[in-house]
Amino acid sequence: MEGRSFGLDVLRTFSIWMVMLSHVAYWYNPSSMGIYYSGIKPLLLGVEPFFVLGGFLAALSFQQVLVKKGGRIYTGDAVVYIKRRWLRTFPNYFLFLLIYSIAFSLTKPDFEFDVKYLFFTQNFYWLAPSFFSVSWSLATQEWFYIALPLLMVAASQSLPERFHVNPMLAGSLALVVISFVARYHYMHINPVTDLEGALRRIALLRLDSVGIGVFMGYCYFRWTRWLEANSLTLFLVGILAVVILSYLRRNDVFNQLYWVQMLFYPIFSVMIALWMPWLYKLPPFSSNMLVWLFENTSKWSYSIYLSHVFFLDGIYLVGRKLGIIFEPGFLILGLSITWVLATYVASATIYRFYEKPWLKYGKRDKKAEVKLPQKSGF
Repeated sequence: MEGRSFGLDVLRTFSIWMVMLSHVAYWYNPSSMGIYYSGIKPLLLGVEPFFVLGGFLAALSFQQVLVKKGGRIYTGDAVVYIKRRWLRTFPNYFLFLLIYSIAFSLTKPDFEFDVKYLFFTQNFYWLAPSFFSVSWSLATQEWFYIALPLLMVAASQSLPERFHVNPMLAGSLALVVISFVARYHYMHINPVTDLEGALRRIALLRLDSVGIGVFMGYCYFRWTRWLEANSLTLFLVGILAVVILSYLRRNDVFNQLYWVQMLFYPIFSVMIALWMPWLYKLPPFSSNMLVWLFENTSKWSYSIYLSHVFFLDGIYLVGRKLGIIFEPGFLILGLSITWVLATYVASATIYRFYEKPWLKYGKRDKKAEVKLPQKSGF
């Protein structure tokens, strides 16, 4: 569990590349009737794999504790896990929250900071403002980091041992139920017209996607041999289903169906979860260069996610002031390459000198029972 999973590094890398590609597209002014919107954009899954992956890796972490402590999770285990997650995510989040606040203050005279961002409640049961746009998914993850271990502790303490209910199973199913009920209630008091916006970006409505990743982790340890023996088949079925659902998501009639709105993202997440057993055991490629690229992009993915929009908008604003017309061509291609390089260099630097010291600090707790994989979630 302590070593890296190359396949999960590959998934994390492709996921962050999809996020970057979807955001840089506006530089190229793609036609709404062209191949980008009809053929490419539906397959840019954005942060959806990150949610499932975060849950799967949480299951890998807690499995060690369950084995060591007779199938139970205690309050101390939950505290250690939450502390480790906060040390992993808080420093970068608040660094970029400060950077975005300064940038908005300098460029938007009417900007007022919303204190909800300090407590990750900007999209708890409502849509977040346009400020620090990428933070909606981080807030969802943060609430998961709190909810899962507490639910597992509650299951360990309230369910009699004779029932033999795995706290990981109980916690993951509880997250699915919480989101289902929240989505049902939200849709009855708010107009919802499609699968974007609220249904995708509100934290309480998306905890089930991360919970499904936990459930797949539970299944992996429960039926390891069967899942590993059939992992490639499950992966291919999951890929096919995700492609079909991704194109259906762009259909207006499909979007407006009530049960589609209720069940689309849980089903979508289950299909992504089918990728995990095969990717988890995927061996490294023979090319050292590709291995280096995937492993390091994976390490830097959190900083890439937080910084790429900042550099994207910064280059765009400067370019417009210089009279650059953002349309397809060698100039925009050159600016795109510059943007990627700037994002990568900044992210690598932040990881080396800012993230890693915090990670090392978190590992100093000698009494910690929860040992996280080298890379967990973002």
